[in-house]
Amino acid sequence: MTSRSHSIRTAGRLLSLFGSSSRRASATRRCLIGNHASGSQRSFRVATASSSSASHLNGTKLALRSFSSKPPSDDDDFQEQLAELQAERDALYGFTDNDLQAWGQPNNATIAPEQLQQIETARDQRTQDMPFTHVSSDGSSVHMVDVGAKEVTRRTAKAQAKVVFPPEVMDAFFATEDGSEMQGPKGPIFSTAKLAGIMAAKKTSDLIPLCHPLPLDQVQVDVQLEGNVATIHCMCRVTHKTGVEMEALTGATAAALTIYDMVKAVSHEVRIEDTRLIEKAGGKRLVKDGAMEGQ
Repeated sequence: MTSRSHSIRTAGRLLSLFGSSSRRASATRRCLIGNHASGSQRSFRVATASSSSASHLNGTKLALRSFSSKPPSDDDDFQEQLAELQAERDALYGFTDNDLQAWGQPNNATIAPEQLQQIETARDQRTQDMPFTHVSSDGSSVHMVDVGAKEVTRRTAKAQAKVVFPPEVMDAFFATEDGSEMQGPKGPIFSTAKLAGIMAAKKTSDLIPLCHPLPLDQVQVDVQLEGNVATIHCMCRVTHKTGVEMEALTGATAAALTIYDMVKAVSHEVRIEDTRLIEKAGGKRLVKDGAMEGQ
């Protein structure tokens, strides 16, 4: 095979590798556009194209850069840069090893149904292994996770939040000796906060867009004053296919905000801090004392 025919074949293969995808608008495309001969010199060039349609490059500006003056088969730099472009493409579109294996077959080869099934399975597995379950593979959209196939288990989560009072608040409101309640002009502060936490936990899916609506089995909110810090604990329990950590965090946060609302007439220097998940059980991930189990 002549070096010219080799380069044309390489160009065609690279164009195939970096072919169009109707799902990617305004995406960057790189393709080898052939060889340029001038006497005995040949240069292989890459075009970078940005187009509003992934399937056609008409009217798109092409930026050319030379790889080398040697044929591709003899040029290590060319092969290295070609491999980099292929790796970049694979990362951008999430192509699997099964995809690449299918593309490596001759153009007139028929892909067996078994191999097509392997490709589909590999793509599904890649989607399942994505670390960001609420975001599409290209980051362009969000969705509520499908939990239909998950096992129904008894799930529990516990979250906390802290409200730190300045001295003027401590002086203005009456607190019981055991720290279980603070009394103010609007009524019992901690009792009101507990009710707010329970109500908020039940409404979590209305407040957090991608949360599943859950039929909670139990919600318990406790508030304890120690010194000038009120510590809120919200525990939620459900028998379902997904966890209740967001419900627990929402309940603790709403209780803290309610306390703030009931004392803000005295001072706006009240701080809400250390809101976090401290326990989670019943699913595939366990949290204890604020840390993932096994870490």
